[in-house]
Amino acid sequence: MRLLCAICFLLTLFVVTPAHVMAASQGTVTMLDGKGSLIRGTSRYTLVKGIELQQGDILELNDNSLTQVEFGDGTAVSFGEQSRVMFFSALSGKRTQVEIYILRGIVKASSAKGAKQLQIDTPLMNIAFTDATGVISVSPTEAEMFFETGGAKITAGRSGVKIKEGEYCSIKAGKKPAVMNRPPQSFIANLPIPFRDSLPSLLTKTGNRKVQLGKPLDFSYKEVEPWLDSKPTVRRYLVNQWNPKAHDPSFREELIHNMHKHPEWGRVLSPEKNVNTVPKVGAEAVK
Repeated sequence: MRLLCAICFLLTLFVVTPAHVMAASQGTVTMLDGKGSLIRGTSRYTLVKGIELQQGDILELNDNSLTQVEFGDGTAVSFGEQSRVMFFSALSGKRTQVEIYILRGIVKASSAKGAKQLQIDTPLMNIAFTDATGVISVSPTEAEMFFETGGAKITAGRSGVKIKEGEYCSIKAGKKPAVMNRPPQSFIANLPIPFRDSLPSLLTKTGNRKVQLGKPLDFSYKEVEPWLDSKPTVRRYLVNQWNPKAHDPSFREELIHNMHKHPEWGRVLSPEKNVNTVPKVGAEAVK
């Protein structure tokens, strides 16, 4: 009976993942200054320039590092040191909409004119914008942003605001968004120097050459613990991404010990008890 429940659970994961989500392109790494890693599925790789990202990829940058990801519609997003981000996509109408989850770090994003709306989610707020350029800084307790051009819609829980060109918005845990006419000097001072200029367009220089990732490496529970403890929608997605890790004895032990932080894993560790509560996966899981 236990084996049958486990098989049913795994089959359901494949059935509910839409084909367009599995095949969606998540952009190309067109610049890398420094070092970082890419987590894809259950493996960690050294981040390399020119790699095409896939649904569910996680980028993690080291100290003093900077990278840029560009999309075919002209949208560009640059990530500063120690950034931790995950890439999603969803089909909206006839076009794929990019969604980026920032666990922490500082990001400059430029959504091209005529491009699909860019959705950036954080632990404290969601930002949606088109034809605009903004800088977003995210920590576990606060999120800040400033839009150089255009504007954005900010949603935090049941609160929502719109900010215009030149305005600054911040939100702290448990508080409503606060909007100012200009960013404070402390925010400007913490920007990476390259963020003070327009993001360069590098995709055409990268070309169509297929860049391969290097040797796949394993990752431990402790290395990805911040992701496993993140917001519920991301945690549910990772149940599908990292399902095979439940067979790693040390990883499994940590999952069980910290189950109160990520109860979604109960469906994997004890499927016979949770066979009727299969988590959503793919783009559905991050709504």
